Amino acid sequence: MAANYASFVAQFPEFEGAPNTLVDATLAAAELEIDREVWGAKGDQGQMYLAAHKLSLSHWGQVSELVQKKPKDTPHGETTYGVHYDSLVDQVASGFRVA
Repeated sequence: MAANYASFVAQFPEFEGAPNTLVDATLAAAELEIDREVWGAKGDQGQMYLAAHKLSLSHWGQVSELVQKKPKDTPHGETTYGVHYDSLVDQVASGFRVA
């Protein structure tokens, strides 16, 4: 199941003012970068955090001042959403572990 506008703004209410078409297009773009077989149950979370990151970097996000002043040293560290997305990537891509 892919995320939609309603589930996205429920989790990220700060994007409620963004145009629906912009959010839907960004969710669709993020979906293309999420391999559901790898992400499993965390697929929607990965899609939404990546979309939030992309929206933050867009013109709309820049005007809304959603970008961090000091980026963290991670691949998507320009936004807090990107940092959380990178954490999810680490969780789903870390391979099998034996306890």
